[in-house]
Amino acid sequence: MSWTITGQEAGSLGLLDQYGGAAAAYSLRNLSLYHTDPVVRVRRDNDNAEQDFTAAEVSDGTLAAWVGAGNDGFVRTWYDQSGNGNNAQQAIAARQPKIVDNGALVAEGGKTAIDFDGSNDGLDTATTVANAGDTTVFVISKADESEDAFRFVAGQWLGGSSRKWNLIYSSSFFKQDSLYFGTNDGTNNNTPSITGNNDSLVQKLSTGIAKSTSTELFVNQVSAGVQSCSGLESTAIKLFIGYQFNPPSSYGSFMDGKIQEIIVYPSDQSANRIAIEANINAHYNIF
Repeated sequence: MSWTITGQEAGSLGLLDQYGGAAAAYSLRNLSLYHTDPVVRVRRDNDNAEQDFTAAEVSDGTLAAWVGAGNDGFVRTWYDQSGNGNNAQQAIAARQPKIVDNGALVAEGGKTAIDFDGSNDGLDTATTVANAGDTTVFVISKADESEDAFRFVAGQWLGGSSRKWNLIYSSSFFKQDSLYFGTNDGTNNNTPSITGNNDSLVQKLSTGIAKSTSTELFVNQVSAGVQSCSGLESTAIKLFIGYQFNPPSSYGSFMDGKIQEIIVYPSDQSANRIAIEANINAHYNIF
């Protein structure tokens, strides 16, 4: 049996329906017209009960009502909407980022957000996230402070001290955004940071594209520059959100701020970048 999508349904297609092939995709909105599964699992602090919530239940007040007036809700699992099962999780209650604060949803720019406390919060995948060679990442985030020198937003760990990619805020670099891609010789290739008086303390869309010969960072669709490289790391690795893994067993560089969406493609999405960014911005209305 076959069918054709027309009319309003065609106009309602989600980002992943139009631009498929993501390795991992995290959001509190549905990224596909056909996504009906939960987007997040939440623990409430008054009794430590846990429950899954769909995007509709996040936005319509069901989640906040379940957590209850005066209580806080924390993210146990941020579900991967790519279909690859790369859910980002945190089993330790004290390290779970917040989504409900004193009975109200955490928000940024009028949209629900996940708040990382800058002390010990973070989520990561239990399994590797396939990511061979070319890579494109889209991240909606906002730092809440700039007192410390290094804040890790998201990235993928290779092993040892090497990483596939890192998105960071760094007050020591004039509050710049930096995106690092690991090269095939195990070093970090630093794409140009945002220059001038850019302030990390605003909600923004950061896009990184790494190809075999060059990497580039965009913020709110504007390029921060291009840096050449000679080959990218092609290992499949775990993904970390809100902190980085410091071998052999510690975590650090904790994000103090909010994250709302992360989408990772194991491919060069240069041809689709502007359209994907427009889809994201249509929801968050950042620029």
